[in-house]
Amino acid sequence: MNKVNGLAAKIATSIGAVILLSMITFIFTRVSGDPASLLIPSDATYEELLEMRALLGLDRSLPAQFLTFASGALKGDFGLSLRYGQPAMELVLARVPATLELAFFAALIGWAVAVPLGILSGCKPNSVWDAVARFIALFGQSMPVYWLGILLVMLFSIKLRLLPASGRGGFGHLILPGLALSLNLMGSVTRVLRASMVEILRQDYIRAARARGISQKALLFKHALKNGAVGMVTVIGLQLGSLVGGTVVTETVFAWPGLGRFIVQSIQFRDFPVVQAGVLFLAVVIALINTTTDLIYPLLDSRVRV
Repeated sequence: MNKVNGLAAKIATSIGAVILLSMITFIFTRVSGDPASLLIPSDATYEELLEMRALLGLDRSLPAQFLTFASGALKGDFGLSLRYGQPAMELVLARVPATLELAFFAALIGWAVAVPLGILSGCKPNSVWDAVARFIALFGQSMPVYWLGILLVMLFSIKLRLLPASGRGGFGHLILPGLALSLNLMGSVTRVLRASMVEILRQDYIRAARARGISQKALLFKHALKNGAVGMVTVIGLQLGSLVGGTVVTETVFAWPGLGRFIVQSIQFRDFPVVQAGVLFLAVVIALINTTTDLIYPLLDSRVRV
């Protein structure tokens, strides 16, 4: 019963966070400017502006507009894009595959480097590998994604002419944005896994297992890694959400035609329905990732409860 109550509380918290974010997004889009002024000719009269505002429903009070938006969102209707005249959620979903492609590629790079490096660093503290791991962790968490992206473009695209600077196409188009996006994940996972391994390998039960003649390989994979997995799952779950949300900056720098760049363009055009649909979609995805991460804990450690 406690597990069920804990899960229900977690789901309720996630739903509440999504609703609150939707309200904040709705308010900030409305105070950012009037989209009606962008949809009428520059020489239009004030009466024509009022007519356009009434057509878009912007002449009503803010609570009335939000109730209309909320009732439509519950039915899956986020309205029509002011720029394209198509359903907003359809436009959002059409760009999700590009964003997922970039996010999963970045995650693959980050984990492929961070997991073995973090394990090696934790097993051999104060070694050369440990120094390399700590440098990558510090560099990855301190370097802004947009600045790293610009540096990568300048080096590999402009100077060396090895990789394309922007757009989506073949595998080469994935490399630079994937590297830029994966560096923060790489640093976080390396740091957490190293710290977990150093702490666990100093525990008494590890010393006792080593004294009983258990091989280093069995000691590492059957005992140390299993107990250190909870911390790693935590940071991986958080970083997955950050990867999906962090594509906004990366896609803008590399002109990647994904959801993040589309949201930025919609903000500039004051396309309220698309912005609201896109932000709500990202919020739901991140909430699902965090909830799934919490549900994995008991599978790794029976002492952990939802």
